[in-house]
Amino acid sequence: MFSAHQVTAALPPHLKTLPILTYETVGSTNQVAAALLASGRLAPFVLTANGQTAGIGRSGHNFLSPKKSGLYLTVTIPLADWQPAPTQLTPAAGVALCQTITAMTGQTPRLKWVNDVLLDDAKIAGILAQLVPAPTPTVVLGVGINLAPLATQPESTVPAGSLFTALPASDLRPILAANWLAALANLNQPDAAILPAYRKRAAWVGRQVILTTGTVQTAGVLTGFADDGQLLLTTAQGLRSFADGTLRLG
Repeated sequence: MFSAHQVTAALPPHLKTLPILTYETVGSTNQVAAALLASGRLAPFVLTANGQTAGIGRSGHNFLSPKKSGLYLTVTIPLADWQPAPTQLTPAAGVALCQTITAMTGQTPRLKWVNDVLLDDAKIAGILAQLVPAPTPTVVLGVGINLAPLATQPESTVPAGSLFTALPASDLRPILAANWLAALANLNQPDAAILPAYRKRAAWVGRQVILTTGTVQTAGVLTGFADDGQLLLTTAQGLRSFADGTLRLG
């Protein structure tokens, strides 16, 4: 497992005081972070693990997290410290991750609404933001990135992919973590152009998709995204907006 010092060394000067906690194995980095907040630990802090035994995706889905083959990280952000609209935190995390991956590898990932990162229509990363309301409203923001191919395909609406075809010889996770944290911090500005950057990197715009919300499926053409982050879908009944749901190609 890489050390907290390795992450801190790669952070820009204004983030070097950010506490970094490292674990060999946890159930879920988001769950551990939430428990630490409940026990009185103050945000912000970062928590990383070499592996997760019960990684969490949206709607409670399992996120496969084998040891050493991915970056599994959670950052806690006091809601009062996030300057853009709270609804833009997940899009900002996705934009920051795309910026980081492009800068480090030259690859151009895309964002599948609302919280997946794709390469060639395969999911290489997932983002999960959860609000811990007490004692101080704090967002627990987790990211899981597949660095190498998974041994088994998880149950999902899109196939699992990876950032690399094989695990790199040198451990890039400390630099990847630090660069993502720095990119996210750069977007924490009242006038940050988060939605324009998200639209630029959005996957499947103009393509036929199916949106599942609960037990309801809606087919249409992915048209774009409203300024509040809602998905815009052109259906047989006209243009509709959605605040939540799971997308797949139709």
